[in-house]
Amino acid sequence: MNQLPPIIKTLAFFKIYNHPLTLLELQEGLLVDRVMGWEEFKTNLDLLIIKGAVIEDRGFFFLAGGDAPVAKRVGRILWENTKMQIGARAAKILRLVPFIKLVAVCNTLSFGVSKPESDIDFFIVAKAGRLWLVRALAVFSLFIFGLYRRGTKTENKVCLSFFIDEKNLDLQKLALKDDEISPDIYLIYWITQIIPLINRERTMEKFWVANLWIKRYLANWDFVGQAEDYRRIKENWVFSLKRKVWEFLLGGVVGNFWEKFFKKIQLIKMQGHKKTRRFDGSSAVVVNDEILKFHEEDRRELFRKMWKENLNNINV
Repeated sequence: MNQLPPIIKTLAFFKIYNHPLTLLELQEGLLVDRVMGWEEFKTNLDLLIIKGAVIEDRGFFFLAGGDAPVAKRVGRILWENTKMQIGARAAKILRLVPFIKLVAVCNTLSFGVSKPESDIDFFIVAKAGRLWLVRALAVFSLFIFGLYRRGTKTENKVCLSFFIDEKNLDLQKLALKDDEISPDIYLIYWITQIIPLINRERTMEKFWVANLWIKRYLANWDFVGQAEDYRRIKENWVFSLKRKVWEFLLGGVVGNFWEKFFKKIQLIKMQGHKKTRRFDGSSAVVVNDEILKFHEEDRRELFRKMWKENLNNINV
């Protein structure tokens, strides 16, 4: 498996989602441990197309075999545009929440593989020492406006399941244990795919710098310029002023009190969740003062297994 061409290994991962890649997406997301220049990349790709291992269709590339996925990817644009608009609405609401440093779309929507019934996952970075306060205020704010995901009502609702503070940007400690191919194939792509909607104090750039360990696997990937995504929400000076006032009022002793208060309330509620994976020793659910991660259905191990199966079924 390790001897397979990087292009094959890359497309085998995205085959899990039946998701073809553009030429630029394939080149920048190439699973390779050294930088592969454009000429070498294009030569290798052309050879694989000639061999019939890779198919090109309307500017998209995917592995041979199975259904042609281009129409499905194009079709997703319809509902994903709607979801991104709802995500933008939610981000505008969260502009008022004090101590938020970053709000980014993640998971299926950021990958471009969502379904009409999918929710909208947010990844949030908060000021150190204010993680519980930020989560409580974010949940309350979106709940008031009817955007917060609750129970089985998931379609176009916002899921707030992943918070970290600004001093814990390196996610390598949450990665799956190494195997013979990759430490965590899903996580390394997840880091490159998140879409920043609110980015204060260059937190998105700091996050990517903190996670440059992924370039051992994605040597061609470069984050420069990606933080200036066209979907990023413009700051409103009125909202910014109000938020800064709240940050001032909730600083120091007063903020510490409310941080402890909301931590206690949320922990009490979490204790009622009988089937949690919080204590199973995995990184699916993490609850502490630096990281709040609630991925009860963490499918990273499944994705890695499916990726391996895709590679095992390839003959080049």
